[in-house]
Amino acid sequence: MKRDAMKHQGSRLELTCEQNVHKLKSIDLIGEISGESGRQIQRYIRLTELIFQLMEKADEKSIPVTAGTELSYIGLEN
Repeated sequence: MKRDAMKHQGSRLELTCEQNVHKLKSIDLIGEISGESGRQIQRYIRLTELIFQLMEKADEKSIPVTAGTELSYIGLEN
């Protein structure tokens, strides 16, 4: 549920500097409301980039959020 809510935060691409500041404040605000840090919220959002099988493992807490975040940066070659 957290993942779905945070997924709607949108992309940071093509944002002006002022919009980036607003975006960061939004992430910190969401973190404050949920009792998490802004950085942890960013990690949850990044988990949405995982393939489905790894996303399930992160949801089940079979892999830690930080490990899932790092795995999300590994690209698949076609």
